[in-house]
Amino acid sequence: MTGSLVWVPGDGDILAPQACERTVAVFEGHMRYNLQLAFRRIERVKSRIGYEGPVVVCSVHFEPVAGYIPDRYAIRYLTEVRDVELSLAPIARTRVLAPYRFSIPTPIGLGIMQADQFVSTP
Repeated sequence: MTGSLVWVPGDGDILAPQACERTVAVFEGHMRYNLQLAFRRIERVKSRIGYEGPVVVCSVHFEPVAGYIPDRYAIRYLTEVRDVELSLAPIARTRVLAPYRFSIPTPIGLGIMQADQFVSTP
């Protein structure tokens, strides 16, 4: 989860397309892969408790690197799917964005994980 925290350098607006322009390298103990993020849009969200305001929405592309079996269905599926999104919300008075919403199409429907509470203090 900490790998999805995004520090945005500079002193301008942190909810900008540049927040998404990055590659996150992941090693989960067995497999190495990259998550290539790219800007999609800015949208407004409202949590049941806490944050209400804009988030930056990034597309996420899975790129296996090592320790994987190329013929596995899950690996083929993840490398081909193009509609994965990660929404990032600001942590109050910092230059850090945290995951707010993650969505991925699955063979049985859209999978969504979203915060219904997003309370942050620096």
